[in-house]
Amino acid sequence: MATSNTESYDANQYVRLRTILDSLEDGSIRYYLELQDTPEGNKRFEEIESRLMPIIKWLWGGAGAIGCPPGYSNCNGVCVPYACPPDPPAAKAAKY
Repeated sequence: MATSNTESYDANQYVRLRTILDSLEDGSIRYYLELQDTPEGNKRFEEIESRLMPIIKWLWGGAGAIGCPPGYSNCNGVCVPYACPPDPPAAKAAKY
C-alpha cells in the first residue's frame, strides 16, 4: 500500500475504493473465464484489456512515460509490485 499521506486519509473512502477494486478484479476474471477456451473468450479478453488500460494509463501517467516507482516492475505497460511473470510456453500442436 502506498504510504504517502496515510495519516489523513478518509477510511470510509479507502474501504469503498478497495471494495470497488475487489469487485472489478473478481468480475473481470469471472467474465473472462466463463468463455476462456472459445473465440468469444478471446474477444472478452480484448474487451476487458481495452477498457482497463486507459484507466491504468490515467492512474500511472503511463508506465513508459514516467517509469514505475521503486519496487515496481513495468510489465508490458503496467506497473506491478512483483516481477513480471514469464510468457507461457507456446502451445504444442496436437498429434493425430
